[in-house]
This record gives sequence, structure tokens and C-alpha cells, in this order.
Amino acid sequence: MESHDEIAEVEARITGELTRLIEPGRMAGRPTLPPAYVRRHLVEHAAAGGVLDERILTADFLPFVDAGRLRALTAGDASAGDAGSLLRVWRRAAHTWSWESPAGNASALSVWAYAEQTPVAAARIPGVWEPRWGWWQTGTGEILGRHTGTVRAVAALVLPNDQPIAVTGSSDHTVRVWNLNT
Repeated sequence: MESHDEIAEVEARITGELTRLIEPGRMAGRPTLPPAYVRRHLVEHAAAGGVLDERILTADFLPFVDAGRLRALTAGDASAGDAGSLLRVWRRAAHTWSWESPAGNASALSVWAYAEQTPVAAARIPGVWEPRWGWWQTGTGEILGRHTGTVRAVAALVLPNDQPIAVTGSSDHTVRVWNLNT
């Protein structure tokens, strides 16, 4: 039976090997994406290996990550080493994330970095647009999810176990239950 430390060491080694694949390349003059496995699972390997830090959480790689996986791994953790300020900015922009649009993700990250007055190195993947200046009060909230259509109904309540929830219905034909603590 392997110990927790042995598993973490193996996960850190896997992370090291996968990290070599995160650099976007070019083929026929167009940017190529990191492999799908790397985009989806690198953050999970890094978290399990205790190395989810500024080597992975960069403006270059964040536009490619699976937002749901990274959000789950960093819930309640605003530090992540030296990448903490970038992670905080990313969490503000992640509701706009699209797996199919790394360039749009890079743009959202840039805009929110300006709004938060947080210096972020420009991603090597060109965004759809690049802000040159900007600032607005963003508050402290965070958008955790979204409907794809207009929200038509909202109800909020506290369950008998003191868990606050909201239920929303949308013209996209979905009903969502939101845990207001998380």
C-alpha cells in the first residue's frame, strides 16, 4: 500500500512531464492547443502532487484549462503560492470560460486583471481583444455559473439543515439548484 507522500510524489512527477506539453504551438501559422488530457487533468495531477502553483497557473495556460475542474480544486483557496493574485482574477472571469475559445478566455482574463488592477503578464495566445486600460469597482462577489438563456424564475430558501440554496429556471429549459455557501 502506497503512502500519501508516495502518491503525491508520483503525481508531482506526472505533473512535471505534463507541464512540458502546456506550451501552445503553431501549425500552419495557427496556434495549436495543448492536448485535451493536459487541458482537463493537469490541474488535478498538480493539486494531488502539491504543486498547483505559478508554474501551472499562468496567463499562458489558464485560458486552456477546464474551468470546472480548477474551480473545484481551488475552492476556498485564494493563495496557490505566488499565483494567488492571478487565481483570484481567474475566479472572477471563469464564469465566461468556454472550452472551445481559449482566445476568448485569454481576453476575459485580461479584462478582469485590468478591472482588479492586478498586473498580469499578457498571454502568448492572442486574445480576441486586448484591453489597454480599464478600471471599475468589481465588488467581492464571484459568478459561479450561468444559464445559457434568460433567467425567468428565482427562489431562495434555507433547508432544514441550515443550508441556503437558490433555485433558478431559465428559457434554456434548465432548472439549477445553487448551493449559496459554495
